[in-house]
Amino acid sequence: MRMTHHLDTATILAYAAGSLDDCLSVVAACHVAMCGHCRVEVRRAEAIGGALLDTAGSSKLSSGSLKEAMEIIESGDKPNSVPNEN
Repeated sequence: MRMTHHLDTATILAYAAGSLDDCLSVVAACHVAMCGHCRVEVRRAEAIGGALLDTAGSSKLSSGSLKEAMEIIESGDKPNSVPNEN
């Protein structure tokens, strides 16, 4: 099967970051599995994201951060926003 359409850059970046909603993530995964061009673009986006994480500085966590994160994970809810650094 020859692909004639490709995922747009925003979708590729969101897919590589894991921030697409579940339905779009499945669609993107199926497309990437069949499309060599988009597969290369996803790998490139993942490499860029990894490099950014490698160079990012660390920050101190509050004493309740681990407990809060575990509660979110166990509840299955997705957080509405990223907490502000104070």
